[in-house]
Amino acid sequence: IVIIDEEGEAVVTLDVGSRLGGPPVIRDGQVYASLRDERSVVAYRPAGRDGVRKLEEISRIEVGPEPRDLVLIDGTDTGWVAVSQDDAIRKFDFATGQIVDEYAVDGHPQWLTPLAADGELIIASQVGDRVHRLVGGNILPMALPGRERVARRPYSARVTGRPVVDADDGTLWIPVLYADTNLMPITVVGGGHTERPTNYNAPDSGGDGNFEDELLIGGGSRFMAALVAAPADASRIEASSTVILAGRDNGDAVRGVFNEVWAAPDSDLVVVAVQGARSLLAARPLQRSGADHPRAGMFDQHLAAVMPAPDGPSGMAVVNGNLYAYGQFDRQLMAYGYSNIEHTVEPIMSRFLRLPAGARAQVLEVDPELARGASLFHASNADDMVDHQAGLSCANCHAEGLLDGLTWNFPEAALQTPTLAGNKSAQEPVTWNRSVPTVADEVFLTTVDRMGGMGPGDGDVDAIVAWIDSVPLPDTRPLSVDEAAIERGAELFTDLGCDGCHSGDQLTDRGAYWMGLDDVRTPTLLGIRATAPYFHDGSAPTLSAVVKEDGHFGQVPLRPLSSAEVADLVSYLEIL
Repeated sequence: IVIIDEEGEAVVTLDVGSRLGGPPVIRDGQVYASLRDERSVVAYRPAGRDGVRKLEEISRIEVGPEPRDLVLIDGTDTGWVAVSQDDAIRKFDFATGQIVDEYAVDGHPQWLTPLAADGELIIASQVGDRVHRLVGGNILPMALPGRERVARRPYSARVTGRPVVDADDGTLWIPVLYADTNLMPITVVGGGHTERPTNYNAPDSGGDGNFEDELLIGGGSRFMAALVAAPADASRIEASSTVILAGRDNGDAVRGVFNEVWAAPDSDLVVVAVQGARSLLAARPLQRSGADHPRAGMFDQHLAAVMPAPDGPSGMAVVNGNLYAYGQFDRQLMAYGYSNIEHTVEPIMSRFLRLPAGARAQVLEVDPELARGASLFHASNADDMVDHQAGLSCANCHAEGLLDGLTWNFPEAALQTPTLAGNKSAQEPVTWNRSVPTVADEVFLTTVDRMGGMGPGDGDVDAIVAWIDSVPLPDTRPLSVDEAAIERGAELFTDLGCDGCHSGDQLTDRGAYWMGLDDVRTPTLLGIRATAPYFHDGSAPTLSAVVKEDGHFGQVPLRPLSSAEVADLVSYLEIL
């Protein structure tokens, strides 16, 4: 944790020994954080003497696997944390050191947004189109515009960042990535254009005002980054509240995943961080009149400014009239004067974070090869990686190196997005059905064949592979486990012969087997709890659906299992 002053100077640093689950929260001089690798939420207080400012831990509560965002409830010692891998949000009390309440929320909840009403929350999950509200002790779903309601085509939606509430009018802004998972060649009626001879869609010079035509030509149709606006108490969000947003900078398209949103106070201005384009887009997306379809805010429509940003802008904050943006890949901080943001494009401050004298240098150090690999993996504007101005990146499907929970209809087969976590090079060959020899080969093939890039050089491929192999397996062990059930499940796993294919330290024999449609490579079972849906085609939504009582594991016949045996086997699989 690094606390900085307005000039970008670090004044307090603390090595917490873990990845943070979300931005720390400061209240009444104390600092609160969720620690992913420690399965905990922690409170710190200022300490030190002789002018040296430090933080010391005063309370810690174990909350479960992969805690992410936390929020505090005003006037209390309590708060909420999203526990991603337990598919839950949990209420904690620092006064007692206990978990005092919890609710189930599917899709690996990651972001929490408090509402004005006491105790109410918006909960957004990192897999799929899942947004929920906690209201009056009930978890209520909010249906995002998506699938058949966006562009009158079967789009899927994925939340890509923390929703924010506009303090002026209560509008809820949700960053969303729409994906067309149908990769079969089709002809689009709007404008008479035949689309998708390849698996990406590069933008052209802009549309003629027709929404569907503009959507395809002006911004590409495979992926569309959007802002969804809605009342915070909505149960169903209309498609007209969706704004497909992109910009131009010196004639080049600025497109990519939106991973941060900020709503300016006393203004209709909204700023989004474009993760892979090193840019911020400032827009007034509510200025256009309503319609019965999403508004395609492409290229300069209701845009106030396109601003350069650090590499991988992942956080924004406002202090004394300046908007600050931080880059997770280059550790750079930039500041902008938001009061005249329509006219201010260049940042008024740009510097790399510096540590105070005597601080541990490794707090902000990063392996340069891993940093370059992460930057390239997320880049949506690098011609080597992606078709010029197409606005997609590896992270469109593999957020944080993981997966999006979608199944893609390729001409040869329906294939779900695999996770990249857990040292993929140790599991070579890779992919579901192509058995690509190495991760490096797959990086090159994906960037050229599916993303339309010119192909990264050997050094860049090596950097990308190094970053992919550094992505850790998610912590999947539930907060509460039945050790006896796990032991019975482990014995059953062996008795049924599951270890015949899922063997070795990577739990895969690396072989390919007939699964009803094609030869499918044996996937690892490491971290399997975090990789739903299951099978190559995503046909099993849960682990219980994978291991069926009728005695089948996919296409593999087993002896019939009792419901208790299925539960024991799932308990074992969940902790792998």
